[in-house]
Amino acid sequence: MSLAISVTNIIDDVDLILQLTTIASMDKHRNAVNYENFGARIKNYKAFYVVKEDDTYLAMSGIYQGDHWDKDLARIGDRNYYFPIARSKTLGFKAANGYTAYNSDYLVPTQKEWCLENGITNIFLSIQEINRRPALQKMLKYQKSKGNFDFAMLKDMYYTCNEKYNPNVYNPKCWQSVISYKGKDINLPKIPIESIKNVV
Repeated sequence: MSLAISVTNIIDDVDLILQLTTIASMDKHRNAVNYENFGARIKNYKAFYVVKEDDTYLAMSGIYQGDHWDKDLARIGDRNYYFPIARSKTLGFKAANGYTAYNSDYLVPTQKEWCLENGITNIFLSIQEINRRPALQKMLKYQKSKGNFDFAMLKDMYYTCNEKYNPNVYNPKCWQSVISYKGKDINLPKIPIESIKNVV
């Protein structure tokens, strides 16, 4: 008997979000710090989704709007996390252990549809560190192979942190590669990718 996959918006269950992000913050992975003190971040989420296989949590991420962003701009796949049982070393392909790429197959399409249904048409997904840009390209290729995925890679790097941009301060985690819905430019500070390469 096959197990049932569910994708659920838990934005109204703050206790559950904090419980799950606390687990993520204690995990031994490169982005564990992103899940610390998550309570201060919840106010910026329009939705927060979990993928479960019956009663087992597999993955989670949210739809995020920065305080200084346009109201029709949102990042999907924000704070994407795979629980250890579902973890793959790639962002966009089927996992070697037989599990599905839950972000690509469930979270991203569901969150895109939520945005469109709620009047948000400037939708993007991003990844930090320039050396991880190929992972985003792989995800894009995977999604397009399945059809019905109207995103494209933008050529510049974008400042995605939730703070007012200060050109005199360089924070490498804030400059991220972006894919956007229908390939539309997004209203965030941007710099040519070559500028990042010259700094890092």
